[in-house]
Amino acid sequence: MPIVEDLGIEISERAKSIEERSRTELFAKAASVETVTPGTDYWARSKESVLMEGGIDQENPYSLVVPEHMKIGIPTVHIYGQKDPRYYASLNLRFFSKAENRREFDHSGGHDVPRTTVVSERIADLVRWVAGAIADGK
Repeated sequence: MPIVEDLGIEISERAKSIEERSRTELFAKAASVETVTPGTDYWARSKESVLMEGGIDQENPYSLVVPEHMKIGIPTVHIYGQKDPRYYASLNLRFFSKAENRREFDHSGGHDVPRTTVVSERIADLVRWVAGAIADGK
């Protein structure tokens, strides 16, 4: 967030709070990995999760307004999981790429990449798309 502010993009106090809480939540989750019971949903949201907070715009959680001249012009791929405590940060990162040059995929997991065949095939498709788009000069 400090880099975004250094670019002159306004960050609300609420966005800063969500950002800090999501980092803290991810670090706490990572620290507990050794105590997880096999077969449980490690990334399940708790009642206290930042992801359970109401009133957050799912399309633009930090209410970022990124000027067009600051956006990445090359094709980009954004892969995130809706159970990831850093989900909102991931959603906001996409605003730094031009909409016509980006593809997105929500793998529905946490702060990892699920290793199912369906997810792996979708990610491979996105890698092929971005490689093709770059090769075509788009």
